[in-house]
Amino acid sequence: MLGDGESLSQFVEGALRATVARRRAQTEFVSRGLASIAETKAKGNGIPADVVIAKLEARLAAALAANPHISRNDHWLS
Repeated sequence: MLGDGESLSQFVEGALRATVARRRAQTEFVSRGLASIAETKAKGNGIPADVVIAKLEARLAAALAANPHISRNDHWLS
């Protein structure tokens, strides 16, 4: 939808610039992530995924035990 006084070409230009900026940000995000993975592998100090998941599951279990009005079956937990 065009804004007041906005031409179609201005709208298209704005959309194109926003798309380019979003793609640039996404590319930079992925690049930083890949560099971080490479650094972690090189240093050998990463934490295995199964260890992280086990810790998160333990935290969730503790939170559920402390809050009996919340069920693991609540829609936001699935």
